[in-house]
Amino acid sequence: MEVERKFLVPDPPDLAGAEAEEIEQGYLATGADGEVRLRRKGDARLLTAKLGAGLSRQEEEAQIGQRLEIEKLKATSDADTARAREQSTVASEAARIEREQATRIAEIQKARELRRLEIEAQLSSEVRKIDSSIAMAAKHAEEARAQAQAELARTEIVLAQEQLQTERERAVADRSREIALKREQERGEVEASKAQSESEVLLMSAKAEASATTTRACSGGPVSWASQTAARVR
Repeated sequence: MEVERKFLVPDPPDLAGAEAEEIEQGYLATGADGEVRLRRKGDARLLTAKLGAGLSRQEEEAQIGQRLEIEKLKATSDADTARAREQSTVASEAARIEREQATRIAEIQKARELRRLEIEAQLSSEVRKIDSSIAMAAKHAEEARAQAQAELARTEIVLAQEQLQTERERAVADRSREIALKREQERGEVEASKAQSESEVLLMSAKAEASATTTRACSGGPVSWASQTAARVR
């Protein structure tokens, strides 16, 4: 901070024994807000910047070499700051990319896990359907086998009944045939006996007639039809 003061004196002071130093200076920039001054004192060169207006102004002064060093340090600091900021930005961006990658990987893994679970559920459902179909097919096959066995048993029963009926009918037919044969035999025997009886009767009649005819012939009488028949029978 620079405060400029001005004094009015009646006589100028005696500066004969005072120390003096030659100063050269020039202004690089001037304005209402301040000024920039370049000053040389012996071998030293100073750069001065004054800001503000009035009696009190902000003043910064540094030697050119020092100023350059300060600017260099400031530039280095700014470069370090920029580099640190850039590194921080790069690290932040890398961290963001890593987080996004981790999030994406987690999402992909979650999607894969969900898909795996979905596929397992579908496979389990399909396996249950196939097992159910196999069980149903086995049940139908067992029912068909049982039905076929029942049909076979019924067929065997029917065949046995038919065979029994056939044997009964055959036995009845054989019995009827035997009875018919027996009846025919008895009828033939009766007819034969009857014919024999009739033959015997006729023979006896013929013999009697023949005997009578012989007797009449001896006596000269006519011969009857019975005698002729008896003669033919003999």
